[in-house]
Amino acid sequence: SVAENCSLMMTKVTIKDCETQDQAAGIYFNKGKDLTLLEKCIIENCKGKGNGSSGGMYIQEPKGTVSIKDTRIENCEAKASGGGMYLNNVANCTLEKVTIQKCSAANGGGIYNSGGTLILKGCSIGGDTPDSGNTAKKGGGVYLKNVTLTMQKVTVKNNKALTQGAGIYLAAGELKIPGGNTIANNSIIDNGNSEAGGGIYVEKGMLTLDGGSIDGNSANANKGGGVHLKAGTFTMNSG
Repeated sequence: SVAENCSLMMTKVTIKDCETQDQAAGIYFNKGKDLTLLEKCIIENCKGKGNGSSGGMYIQEPKGTVSIKDTRIENCEAKASGGGMYLNNVANCTLEKVTIQKCSAANGGGIYNSGGTLILKGCSIGGDTPDSGNTAKKGGGVYLKNVTLTMQKVTVKNNKALTQGAGIYLAAGELKIPGGNTIANNSIIDNGNSEAGGGIYVEKGMLTLDGGSIDGNSANANKGGGVHLKAGTFTMNSG
């Protein structure tokens, strides 16, 4: 836990086998200044057991910059949102060469992000094998709500959702997927009637496919194996 107005920098640090009934089992960063993780940091097997708990990391309203590079978050669980990472109103957050896999939560198995700005560079949300993905009821890989997101060479693969948005769940806002980004092999695993959007589910908002790839995703009941748009707009320029 990092106190308000404090900064944290870690290099080649492993945090594992942690549990909490409160905010986050791994790192809790609430209204601090700068948070920096570099050079093969690992957060694994961290479990949030409480009703409002997150798994690997909980980052809320930092006053400075969040920069996480060359880091792996794996096998983390949240009873609430953000199995791998929970981001709330983070104004300046960059994840570079970050891998988040085998994490689970109610919403946002890999990442749950509400508000703020998020830059993903060379990140893997999920993995290349069927058992390496993240799992959630909504947003197996990523759950987004009113986030300014930039994606560069990002893969969202082999994630699963019980109901909606196995790859990405867009609750509100805008999502652009430029060339070089891949949403692939994500799947809905519930057998009920609400399952939709194997690749991307848009609750409401604007989705633009501008050269990115949405491939091999699946959903039951013929409700958008690749994309399901409940409300909003979907623009496909190329891809």
